[in-house]
Amino acid sequence: MHQLRLRRTVIVAVLVAAATMTSACSTTSPTAAGASATGHSLRSPDCRAAALSLTVSGRDGTALPAPPTDEGAVLLAVVVTNEGTHSCVLGGWPRARLSAHGEPFGPYALQIRAVPAPAVTLRPSGAAQVYTALHARTDSAHCDAVVPDAVAVVLPHTERPLSAGLPPGYLGSTCRSETDTLIGIQAVLPR
Repeated sequence: MHQLRLRRTVIVAVLVAAATMTSACSTTSPTAAGASATGHSLRSPDCRAAALSLTVSGRDGTALPAPPTDEGAVLLAVVVTNEGTHSCVLGGWPRARLSAHGEPFGPYALQIRAVPAPAVTLRPSGAAQVYTALHARTDSAHCDAVVPDAVAVVLPHTERPLSAGLPPGYLGSTCRSETDTLIGIQAVLPR
């Protein structure tokens, strides 16, 4: 039942990403947030974790939706901002896990590879986004309960995880399971 709910949320996430990709790939001009879906540039190296920051928002910069319930999941955007002084390129599928008190737990997110992953050039202060489906699970028979306070994300071409904080108690108590996937994640997309 849990996997079925996550899969339904993943399908919605795929549709949102496809719509985003269709609009983003129709032009190669930069977006308002400083990202463009152009080819990998010789002048722009891959982004490094030290120059990036993460925040969480609703889809396309809207307010966070209501927290998920046992009946479903919630679709969020993890916003990646280039805090550096030079443009850099992100592309591919990040890895992500929930985190509590700075300690990631559980298996890495299910990567949703239904749409291609463009190379996204981030100018200084530019942003990209990664759609993420989070599911709260409270079946304590198979796991220890924990209250996640962040999503730990390892972006493509980086090694150390970055943290995107969640509002206190946003997911409530969920499983600290090492086998149940509680996150679905898509490729880095222009914002």
